Amino acid sequence: MLSELLWQLDSGELNFGKYHKGEKSDMTKWIIIPLLLCLLNFYVNTLSASEPNILEISLDPIDPKPMSTINFTAKIESDDDIERVRIIVTECMEGLCSVFGYNESLDKTTDNSYEGQVLLTRNDAAQIKYHIEIYYNGTRYISNTSFYNLNTTGFNYIGEDKEKQESTPGFELVLILLSIVLCLYLSKRKL
Repeated sequence: MLSELLWQLDSGELNFGKYHKGEKSDMTKWIIIPLLLCLLNFYVNTLSASEPNILEISLDPIDPKPMSTINFTAKIESDDDIERVRIIVTECMEGLCSVFGYNESLDKTTDNSYEGQVLLTRNDAAQIKYHIEIYYNGTRYISNTSFYNLNTTGFNYIGEDKEKQESTPGFELVLILLSIVLCLYLSKRKL
C-alpha cells in the first residue's frame, strides 16, 4: 500500500499541486526529507550514548581465603549520570560455580570510585567469578566476567587452618584394635 502510494507520487499520478508534465511532485520531497532526518537523528542519538568505562577493579585483601570478606573497589568513567553500581560474585570450586551468587551494591566514594563488600560463605571455594552491572540513563551495562583465584594454601574444606586443626583418631584406630583382637584369637587357638 505504501509502496503503491510512493510510486504514484513519484510517477505524478497523484496530483497534490501544480506540476508540469515530466516533473516529479513536490510531495515526494516532503516524505523523503523528514524520513531521512528521523534516521539521522536516531543514528546521532545512538552514537552519543556511550557506555561507561571501567578503569579498574581492585580487591582487598589481594590474596583472599575462602570464607573471608572481600572489599571491592571499582573506578568507573562515564559521561552520563550513573544511577547505581552492583557487583555480582559467585564462588567456584574446580571449574564448577555455585548457582547462588552475591548481588551487592557498590557505594560511591569519590567522583569515579565505588566500593562495597562481599562475604564469602563456601569453605570449598577455590576461586570467585565476578562482574559489574552499571545502571545509567535507564539502561544497564554489564562488564566482562572475571575470575580471581583464592588462597587455599593451608586451608581445608572444614573451614579451618590446617595448623590449628588438632589430629583426631580415625581409621587407624580401627586397624590397631582389629589386629589386637586377631592376635588374641590366634594365640588362644594355638594353646
